[in-house]
Amino acid sequence: MADKSCLHRLAATAKPALTLFVGEAYVEGVTPLLILSIFFALTLTSTALSGLLVVLGETMLSLKLTALNAIIGIGSAQLLLPSLGTTGASLTRGIVMATSLLTTIIALRNKIRLSFDLEAFWKSLLASIVMALAVYDIQALYYSKFYLPIYILIGGVIYLAMLRVTNAIRPEDVRLTKEYLGPRFSPLVKRFEKLIVSS
Repeated sequence: MADKSCLHRLAATAKPALTLFVGEAYVEGVTPLLILSIFFALTLTSTALSGLLVVLGETMLSLKLTALNAIIGIGSAQLLLPSLGTTGASLTRGIVMATSLLTTIIALRNKIRLSFDLEAFWKSLLASIVMALAVYDIQALYYSKFYLPIYILIGGVIYLAMLRVTNAIRPEDVRLTKEYLGPRFSPLVKRFEKLIVSS
């Protein structure tokens, strides 16, 4: 969820981020960056799932899915690039990411049992949407590329507040995080727990 939050914050601050780091000349890249950030956030799970077919010994199936997604990408590019340019390129990349995730999930469900915490996903998505809308509104009122750190800070606070309000993070999630990070990061996790876990 933290990675998804970062990507949604990038989407919400695409214009100031792009103009601050690469200059006003690249302001036309705001829409493609926004589109890619949204797709990356929605398909972040594919990173964890993409290698499972190879681990399961299904290398031929993995190759077929890769070929299928490549064909989908080429077809999408043929349709979108001529009329939309760089926006079409980012949409094409997003479509390939989404279809790659879907085809991988379908293939894996025939091999192993998969389960997703849909409640946590929708709560995280809701928090991201509220955060993005708030940051957009703030930028509409007070815009400057030099305010980027402020936009990121405000977005992060709103996102964490929404996670707390919706009870998206449960005590067992924090325990799992402690076990994964180990005792060295335990004090940091405890502080984080106080911020986002409702008592």
